[in-house]
Amino acid sequence: MIGYEYEFFVVDRESLMPIRGNRFDAVHKALADKGWKNYYDHISKGLNYSKKGGITLKTDVVLHIFELNMPPCDSVGGADAQFREALGGIDAELAKVGCKALMTGGFPAKIDYCERTRGNDAIAYDIKLEETVSDWYVIAGDHIWLDVEPGQMLRAMNVFNRLSGVLIALFGNSPVIEGKIQPNIEQRSPLPERGVKCGFTFGVPSQPYASFCQYLNLILGARFYFLIDDDGTCYYLKDAGLTYLDYFKGKNRIERVDGTSMERAPKIGDVEDMLRRNFVDMRPKFRFKKDVKLQDFLDAVKQNDDNAVLEMLDKTFLEIRVVPCQRLAESSVAPAFVLGLQENLDKMEAYLGQKPYSFWASLKPHAVQDGLAFSIEGTSMSQIASDLAELSQEGLLKRGKGEERFLKRLFERIKNKKNVGQENLEIFRKGGVRKLAEANVAFP
Repeated sequence: MIGYEYEFFVVDRESLMPIRGNRFDAVHKALADKGWKNYYDHISKGLNYSKKGGITLKTDVVLHIFELNMPPCDSVGGADAQFREALGGIDAELAKVGCKALMTGGFPAKIDYCERTRGNDAIAYDIKLEETVSDWYVIAGDHIWLDVEPGQMLRAMNVFNRLSGVLIALFGNSPVIEGKIQPNIEQRSPLPERGVKCGFTFGVPSQPYASFCQYLNLILGARFYFLIDDDGTCYYLKDAGLTYLDYFKGKNRIERVDGTSMERAPKIGDVEDMLRRNFVDMRPKFRFKKDVKLQDFLDAVKQNDDNAVLEMLDKTFLEIRVVPCQRLAESSVAPAFVLGLQENLDKMEAYLGQKPYSFWASLKPHAVQDGLAFSIEGTSMSQIASDLAELSQEGLLKRGKGEERFLKRLFERIKNKKNVGQENLEIFRKGGVRKLAEANVAFP
């Protein structure tokens, strides 16, 4: 199974500026006439998201982005058709209010205001953090979800962490942000990592994880960001210096964003919520089996007992977060690429094993800066990409669902040593923001 969680910018058709909240709301309300259900934030009373079947369209907390979450499908072809149909209907409503969907990894036009969509947001109540993460509001990503068996999660994490630089080289797409050429083809990658100084976890580890519990201990030791209470209200801790592990040790004084403060005891569901509050490139997520006790989980993690932890899990996923927003025509290329590699995991692991972990980690900063146009230790990035694309194609062919067709454009880009970000940089240099936008709108 494969799932999509795609972010895309929404801009005014004429000015290319981000739109105001009333125009986002108009789109949500128009979708309600087509069978979507609107959901309102219980604090600000503003429109938060709309849902139809398993598809969710959410207005981001700051008015630059729509987030479209798709239910998992058993093939890339099915996921692609589902995504295009949903986005087409949304874009038709955007057009009625003078807007369009823009598929780039960084917001290309200058932003002259920042309007929040709702009050239920922990960041808004942390001025120090707000200063650190303000750049997060000008980037958009395509997150890909892969089903992974619990017993294979550690292996999958360590394999795909090696691929972070490869994915950036192939799909980097944020060379222009707010009207300025950035230092990197994929500026989306380093921008939010300034949050490290606030205690967050980003990127890839310097070494492979020795155990799944090692990763869980890393996340438990991170600064407490926020969690969501039973009624859907975000909350943070009175003591901003505490970690998640501190939080799970007993009752805590929480500060809810509706202005109330109270004592709250941690719950097992808070662990699942915590997994969403870190920003590693390859983010594992899971659901617990019924009747799992929080203390049993914490004890197993402390004892580094992977078997005990994995036995508690009902469903596990790997969320690949390193791919920036892609053009609509190429929106299913990255999902096909990673699914094919997962299907061909033994051969991919053998290929990656020809070089030390440090080699694969070293690709990332070069890919961030130069896309597909670099060599390292006598090997070109395009050759590495070509080898892995061949392995992915082999995996997709084994699946027998015709998904290999989505790799055609990938092979072309590898041959030309030019990802979409490198191409967009050329477009911007020749024609500015408007030409860049025209080349990347979902539906002209």
